[in-house]
Amino acid sequence: MDLANEFHRLVGAAQDAWLMSRGDFRTLEPRLLDLLQFVVSHPDGRPQFVALFAELVSQIGFSRSNGVVRVATQAVEFCMRELQWPEIRFALEERRQAEKDPSVKNRLLVGVLNAYDADWHNARLYAYYARGRSPTKN
Repeated sequence: MDLANEFHRLVGAAQDAWLMSRGDFRTLEPRLLDLLQFVVSHPDGRPQFVALFAELVSQIGFSRSNGVVRVATQAVEFCMRELQWPEIRFALEERRQAEKDPSVKNRLLVGVLNAYDADWHNARLYAYYARGRSPTKN
């Protein structure tokens, strides 16, 4: 199995769900859970997944065509809540330092970085985490 192709397919499915539902987290969450479960089920692929998630970090922002938050934002925050990978936290912090758009810098990137905190305020958006699921350290 080509891990990168499957990763991109799952992110694409999440993007489609996000756009078709007009931002409904209940519709998006099953697709994000598919992505997380795929990553967790392939621990030997971590170096490749780190690069793929870093690529998603570079895509965090708003769509130019309709102003909707890109699904990369939710994909990174949802998965990193569980995975807690320091390499992606570092990529997020670097991106935040370099970001010029204050809305992306102070709203989106800070929001995604908050997934690493013990008390993550966006947990309420996702049933998986709202039920008290706590992150695992990898």
